[in-house]
Amino acid sequence: MEELIRSGQIADIILVVLAAETAILGVYLWRKGQGRMLMSFLASSLSGGALVLAFREVLRGSGWLFVAIYLAAALLAHLADIALRLLLARQAGGPSSKDA
Repeated sequence: MEELIRSGQIADIILVVLAAETAILGVYLWRKGQGRMLMSFLASSLSGGALVLAFREVLRGSGWLFVAIYLAAALLAHLADIALRLLLARQAGGPSSKDA
């Protein structure tokens, strides 16, 4: 178990599980015609995946540059997810639509 973590292979396992989850739920949302929700879900998955990649680079002892790149990518994906969720809430007549 220690080698699995030290080598960063645990992050690879997490990425495979995340990819499977994203594919399964993505197909479900696509078939239900939930395009905007699908986009938000994909942005959230990208954010999580980028964080796991940053974690893997730290475990492998890579330089700070790769960690910073993955963290920046996670931030951008997270911001996209927030923007998409706010758009969905506004279109659904949620609380944010009354403030606008």
